[in-house]
Parts: sequence; structure tokens; C-alpha cells
Amino acid sequence: MTLSRDVLARLVPFLRYVVAAQQAECPIAPEGETEPLGWWLRWRVDKKHLTVLTALPVGVRSDDRQEVLLSVALLPGVQRVDCKGKSSPYLVADLSVDPSDLSDLADWLRRWHVGVEAQDW
Repeated sequence: MTLSRDVLARLVPFLRYVVAAQQAECPIAPEGETEPLGWWLRWRVDKKHLTVLTALPVGVRSDDRQEVLLSVALLPGVQRVDCKGKSSPYLVADLSVDPSDLSDLADWLRRWHVGVEAQDW
């Protein structure tokens, strides 16, 4: 549970940025890489998909990997999620860039933020 929560916490700021950019009708860069707060994230955008890649900890157990996959797969707009690699896996998620999916994602982000504050994470 802790690993999946940490991975979602990594993705949330970037997903907020994506949602805000869509709401402001300001497209994000077609691809990029960022390393805020000491974690690495890479993205690529085409007409219908936003592909996000981030590293998971080295030696992550299969159970933890499955939990992370399920947590990310439940995000609104996620069409595919996968882990690549065995010793240092990368989490790959494809999200729809459909505005209605991003609106649902914005609602999810608000609920997630409220839940985080309530849990005092």
C-alpha cells in the first residue's frame, strides 16, 4: 500500500499540470522529462494518448508491483498500465487526452487531495 501511495503521490503533481494545461487550452510539450523532488518522470504526448514513464524502486516485489499497477489503472482516463524491466522496473501508463477523461481526472485529483489531507500523509 505504501509503494502504490508513493507512486500516486509522484504522479499527482504532473497530472495536475496536465489537467490545468488542458483547462487553460495550453498544450503541454510533446515530450519531456522532469525530476522534481528527487524522482524521475518522462512523458510523451500524441493526439489521443499521454504516455508517462517513471522508475519504481530497485528490487520491488511482485505483490507491490501488482498493487501499483492496479492503483494507477484505476485513475480516470488510464487506458493501459504496465511495468517494464525486472531488476529496476519502470511504470508505463497511457492516459487518454480526451477532455472528458481529463475532467474526470480533475475530480479524482480533488478527492485524492482531500483524502491525503484527512489521512495526514
